[in-house]
Amino acid sequence: MTINEVILSALNIFNNPVEFEVDQGTEKIYWVFNYTAMGADYGDDQPNHEKYFVQVHLFAPLGLNVTDKVKKAKKALVQA
Repeated sequence: MTINEVILSALNIFNNPVEFEVDQGTEKIYWVFNYTAMGADYGDDQPNHEKYFVQVHLFAPLGLNVTDKVKKAKKALVQA
């Protein structure tokens, strides 16, 4: 499973659009994510793993309480 698939499957439980890097839709509530990868756990001058630095952004109307949704998203992403 790719990192995109992991993030998409974790956030799709909210029934809001989830997009990689840019959202072109018209929904009022949506998720956008991006990430950077770099080598980690070097041996013999080669990385044995990749480390991902992930950002997930929830866009919602001003004044909408999204605290519960953010908590659930954090939990879903950690479990994924």
